[in-house]
Amino acid sequence: MSIFKWHEYMLPVLKALPQDQITVRRDLIELVAEATGITEEDRKEFISSGQPTYVSRISWATTYLHRAQCLDHPQRAHYAINDLGRKLQAQFTDEISQNDLTKFAQDHGIQDPSGVARKKLNDEERTVDKQEAELTPTEQMETGLVRLHAGISADLLERLRNNAPVLFELGLPASGGHIIKLLVSFLQVKQGDHDPAQTEQER
Repeated sequence: MSIFKWHEYMLPVLKALPQDQITVRRDLIELVAEATGITEEDRKEFISSGQPTYVSRISWATTYLHRAQCLDHPQRAHYAINDLGRKLQAQFTDEISQNDLTKFAQDHGIQDPSGVARKKLNDEERTVDKQEAELTPTEQMETGLVRLHAGISADLLERLRNNAPVLFELGLPASGGHIIKLLVSFLQVKQGDHDPAQTEQER
């Protein structure tokens, strides 16, 4: 696969924007996609929301550049490179990392483009943080939901193991709820069969 990490699209975005011209977002994405060799196979890769992965990553690269005031945003979905963006491009000719952009912005009196205060991490957390920094915020959120789901699964199984088998088989109240109904609901959510709209109507 030739899809870059999101921050690796920042320099191609700057290079793709014509000088002194405003470019529509969808056209910018296609210019970057062509310049970075996005294939037809790459276009078939999607994030869970249904958006193509390459579109999501190029969009986040564009968003961060705008937050760092390296792109002008005269109207919705329209972008243009400015003097600060050209300076960033000239300073980083091979690749721009998120840390590079943050430091560049701060050196010019602009707050961290991520908008999130960095916290101290222990060695294990620092490793996870480094891995997740390569994901877009959308992908980080999806990863977090997967972890949360896994944690709930483990907790549920542990609770079930601590109940008497007869209660499990009969579906009688245990630990304040009906185990069978809980399992059915849980499995529906896990398999993607749960319909939030239907649940809302049932309330």
